[in-house]
Amino acid sequence: MTVNILYASIVIAYGEEVEMANISVRGIPDKTYKHLQKLADVQGRSVNALIVQLLEDAVKQEELRRKQIRVLEDLQRLRFHMDMSQGDSDTVTMLHQDRSR
Repeated sequence: MTVNILYASIVIAYGEEVEMANISVRGIPDKTYKHLQKLADVQGRSVNALIVQLLEDAVKQEELRRKQIRVLEDLQRLRFHMDMSQGDSDTVTMLHQDRSR
């Protein structure tokens, strides 16, 4: 699959200039394209609008996934530091101590 990206500046109302990319994708299987056409028809949109939305959703999902990974890594570091500050205590011992309070 080949993807070509061209950037174009568009002047919209109020003279604001917005830069947008045009992407050309080659090698999309016919079955996939027909499926995209059906989805677009069901949603009352163009294939282009559907693809733009799918790409935006994929980018948001990837950003969310990366944030989740960072949070998990932070939690692991925090747990490691907490474990180190507790000395030789293990989790079960800590739970028993906490419940006995």
